[in-house]
Amino acid sequence: TNPDLAAMYQPLSPLLTAMLAVYPWRYEKLCVTKLMGLVVGCSGVMMMLVPSFGASAGQDSTSPRNSIAGNILLALCALSAAVYFLLQKPLFGSYSHLMVNASAYMASALAQGITCLPLLPCSELWRVNHTAVWAALLYSSICCSVCAYQLMTWANQYLDASISNCYSIVQPAVAGLLSYLWLDEPFTMMDAAATGLVLVGLALVGSTNA
Repeated sequence: TNPDLAAMYQPLSPLLTAMLAVYPWRYEKLCVTKLMGLVVGCSGVMMMLVPSFGASAGQDSTSPRNSIAGNILLALCALSAAVYFLLQKPLFGSYSHLMVNASAYMASALAQGITCLPLLPCSELWRVNHTAVWAALLYSSICCSVCAYQLMTWANQYLDASISNCYSIVQPAVAGLLSYLWLDEPFTMMDAAATGLVLVGLALVGSTNA
């Protein structure tokens, strides 16, 4: 698939979480306010992607078969994220959020280790020669993975799963704002409007917490 289409799957996860929380899990009731918040917030994310639509189309050399496989994997990724938030809910009654998150990391590490086994003979793939790369890996591991998922798991104890997962749509808005402040990338009126929609959507969804 192409990067634009891949980015579109990010707002799919909160929508799937809301739908699965209603049926078959029956943890939540999908009221009009929550549905409006999800639609408004996800619309904001889509607005941010509008300027880049088609930008990579001319460079996309992916075969139709690989494109279909890529889209299926991205859809499964969004579905897995939705299920992850919902499966945590009954565990909080017996285990702390630290234990729940640690167990998930152990299962994830095992799965990733098995996946990497075929690549062990390729030593050049594991070689990192630049300090900046190590710094980026360290930041991604600690901040984007350990801290981020620990905070989301902690929050999921007190919020509806659909609300916890809905905050993932803030990421494109924050990324655009930080790119403007640090990298001097343009932050257009459309970006500002899209950020506003994301915030309004979150406010609507957050107001419905059971």
